[in-house]
Amino acid sequence: MTDFSVMTFPISRGLEGMNRLTAFLNALPLAGDWHFSPGTRFDQTEVAIDFELSADLDLVRSSPGLA
Repeated sequence: MTDFSVMTFPISRGLEGMNRLTAFLNALPLAGDWHFSPGTRFDQTEVAIDFELSADLDLVRSSPGLA
């Protein structure tokens, strides 16, 4: 079983918010994979992301964030 590190992100509701978050995460030089936590839907105003590596979570936390 894999232990994931989880971070919650506020997003604008709808697919555009999910797309912005996805583009942001994919642009970072992450060493492992990430995925949306179970139960995530596009109509939410915040979503949880599971990171395989805790170092990736630290990198995301230290990044400038979504513009």
